[in-house]
Amino acid sequence: MIIECPECKTNNDIEFAKHVCCHQCKKSFEGHFFKKFKKPLLSASSALFLGIIGTYKLDKEFIEEPRYPLEFEYELIDLCVNSSNRKITHSWHRDKADICLCALKATTETFDYRDIRKRESKFMSDFYANARKC
Repeated sequence: MIIECPECKTNNDIEFAKHVCCHQCKKSFEGHFFKKFKKPLLSASSALFLGIIGTYKLDKEFIEEPRYPLEFEYELIDLCVNSSNRKITHSWHRDKADICLCALKATTETFDYRDIRKRESKFMSDFYANARKC
């Protein structure tokens, strides 16, 4: 059992016996009541909980690729692909969709979704400039 000496605060590893004394200051433990020395289980579980939450937040912010809401992405790609309102061949439609997806990917690297409402015209001009580059 590990007992902390009430006089000098030294931890002592002892076995139960009569007339037990501190290893360092040689004072007797007689007349004192002791509790079992507990290891900090609560702080270990707290650290585990904080680690799980931290990992989740880290994954959401830095590891997971940032995405716009699905509805917004769909509407933007649909607007880009069908903007001409002309009949086009299936292969040209597929190529145009690839160009629009490329433009969306390039634009998402420079615009955070929260910034779009503040700078919507700049977002759209950058999107179409990126589409011309793709």
